Amino acid sequence: MAHTLGIIFSPLNTSKDEIRFVKLLPLVSDEIECELIQVNLDSNPRYEALSCEWGPVPKDPLWISVDGTQCQVRQNLLDALRALRLPHEPRLLWIDALCINRDDTIERNHQVGKMG
Repeated sequence: MAHTLGIIFSPLNTSKDEIRFVKLLPLVSDEIECELIQVNLDSNPRYEALSCEWGPVPKDPLWISVDGTQCQVRQNLLDALRALRLPHEPRLLWIDALCINRDDTIERNHQVGKMG
């Protein structure tokens, strides 16, 4: 397992076209809560894609909960998650900044290749 920005990643099975999604949990409190799930693209999941700027986290980090762990995010991603969060049901999102393990070059290259 790899760790970046507070997220612990389980390895993807890229030979089976597996990717990660963010399950944005419904509005329960002011805190943004998400779960990372791994899904095979052959199952034709319904999801929305969101691309956010990568790079260093700001000096005064902002936080969301991913799988119960605090994760640092940029302001633009926090604002997007607040706007996209539904009141009563989860929302399935593919967010490059959260779904791609940037510390794993093979995975990163595979996932970025799918973005085009």
